[in-house]
Amino acid sequence: MKRRGFTLIELLIVIVILGILITIVLRVYTGPVTKAKILKCKANLKDLYIACYDYSTQERSFPWAGDDAEYWEHWALLVKWCDNGRKISPEKFVCPEFLNKRVAKKDEETGEWELGPENVSYAYANQICSPESTGYLAADMDVRIGGRGQGHSGVIVIVPCSGGARVHKLKEGEDWESVCGRWLTRE
Repeated sequence: MKRRGFTLIELLIVIVILGILITIVLRVYTGPVTKAKILKCKANLKDLYIACYDYSTQERSFPWAGDDAEYWEHWALLVKWCDNGRKISPEKFVCPEFLNKRVAKKDEETGEWELGPENVSYAYANQICSPESTGYLAADMDVRIGGRGQGHSGVIVIVPCSGGARVHKLKEGEDWESVCGRWLTRE
């Protein structure tokens, strides 16, 4: 008795069914992971806001390293003010979606946190901000659109100067610049 092999049609049907099952499994798996990363990002930004608010009650404005300062220099000022990272951890400055950013390390000689552009994934206000200000204090610096970018897919996590953190779902034609660009600096 001769054994019959699979026909091309049967093989294609099996491949299509496997593809559908893999797609379903990936959607079920990545949905909660994505939501968890967004929640972690919101928590990071809320903690940064609280630290900025504490700073503002004593210094009369949110941290401001000067008009020519880079976005991360404002955050570095906050870390130094927060008892050199004892009141706010430098890990709060890194969004879980950013793979090319790493948590800052302490300088062994000085004992101070060395916060720089490679340790910060949140943009910062390009104007002097206070809790009474309109506009944004900080937001994710990047968003994945069409497979590009490193941040959350199709959303930007934003904290306004007035507090709280919100998730802005990008609409057709919107990008990071059109939503945050006039308020925030990220370069």
